[in-house]
Amino acid sequence: MSEPPADPLPDLDAVWPDPVDEPMEFSAPYGFVWAAMAPGERYSRMRELAQWVNWLVDAFELHEHLPSCWYRHPSVLEHLTALYASWVRIYCSSTSSGDLAEAEWISTLHALEPYLRAPACSDGAHHETPARPSKTERDDDLEDFLAASPFGAAEAKHPAEAEAARRASDPLL
Repeated sequence: MSEPPADPLPDLDAVWPDPVDEPMEFSAPYGFVWAAMAPGERYSRMRELAQWVNWLVDAFELHEHLPSCWYRHPSVLEHLTALYASWVRIYCSSTSSGDLAEAEWISTLHALEPYLRAPACSDGAHHETPARPSKTERDDDLEDFLAASPFGAAEAKHPAEAEAARRASDPLL
């Protein structure tokens, strides 16, 4: 008698690790509020965001929409931060956010796309960053920006500090 054929599929339990029960949490004291982060945390989080933005630009072909100096534009930075925080909650959590969470996130990205532009720097004239720098030049400029700008060195101060503290101390809120 011949032996049954070997199972062509690997043992999926051995391939995929057990899902994490806890969703990924941000370590910043108030979520992703840049002003509330200490300079070291702000520096680390900005580099984390920059890596994700590089992925986002490539994945969604935003090269013509998002300026390479996005971190120098507070409005663009806040929109990207909101997109990133939402993306992490959806894609890095083992708990379901809803049946269409990923599709809704993509719809939100497209709805916010006009707000990711910075018309003031379309020609690169308002600061010294070239219009289309290389990845190395972008990384160097980000490092310089974080080291020398008020954004990178400002002390942690939440814009709604009293309310954030009240909510943190009241378990019912």
